[in-house]
Amino acid sequence: MFHKILFAFDGSAAGVRAFATALELAQKFGAELVVLSVIEDLPRYAEESIGGVDEMLEQGKQHFAGVQRDLVAQAERAGIKIAAHVAPGHVAETVVSVAERDKADLILLGGEGRTRTFRRVASMTGVQIAHHAPCAVLILR
Repeated sequence: MFHKILFAFDGSAAGVRAFATALELAQKFGAELVVLSVIEDLPRYAEESIGGVDEMLEQGKQHFAGVQRDLVAQAERAGIKIAAHVAPGHVAETVVSVAERDKADLILLGGEGRTRTFRRVASMTGVQIAHHAPCAVLILR
């Protein structure tokens, strides 16, 4: 049923919990797992120097590579083929673009339930992904 699962990972506790489901599904279906973390908070204005943006991008890449490391190790121990990526951009657009490019059968992401405002923003990202995705989307709470 699923051959390639794209797991959108933001480093949150909900994301870590959702990864257990991603692993379970990958094992059950013999699917490849792709972990994607998106660096979204880059400056969009000309006042920021190119060097400053490059530095922020590098810090984001290092941060997400660190939080992805444990996920990759878990998948490898379970015998699951896994790839991990970090990309800059708008979260929903980037996730959908990578799902299209990699021909994902499923996008899986965790939803953190904090404040009412945060839930609305987080769920809007999930709704945007689900609306534009080329495949099934599973949002875990």
